[in-house]
Amino acid sequence: MANPWKKVMGYVNMSAKYGAAGGRTVTLLREAGYTEEEIQDKLSSKKNINIDSVYLEQLFHEQNGRCHYDMNTVINPHDVFTPNHPLAPSVDRIDNTKGYVKGNVVISTRFTNRGRGCAEYDLFVDECMPRIKEGLTDKTKLPNLENYYEEE
Repeated sequence: MANPWKKVMGYVNMSAKYGAAGGRTVTLLREAGYTEEEIQDKLSSKKNINIDSVYLEQLFHEQNGRCHYDMNTVINPHDVFTPNHPLAPSVDRIDNTKGYVKGNVVISTRFTNRGRGCAEYDLFVDECMPRIKEGLTDKTKLPNLENYYEEE
């Protein structure tokens, strides 16, 4: 059976080299009108990597097989073999200015990793995820839309 953590590590290597868009970055930059020299300059800021598939699997087990951001979500590592599966394991950097290094990565679902995207870690963890969890578990706690428009 194929090792899902090796596949996840392949995504880490691609993201470290090309950014979040992966190999599509070059195509997107060309379509945006960048020259080959400008593209190479943009891609030369490769992120450091000091993790491997063994570390990712250990981290997964330390998190009890659950998403770092939503500990109710159990991750099936083999979902990584289903293209674009939202619950597949994904490696998220806590501090996006740092590389894929030990202590700066967590295992999340693709869904939460993409959701966190450009949000700061603390904003996502402290404000976004509690609101999402509350809405999924107890819809009676959600305010009505008109509550957002009430006069203060």
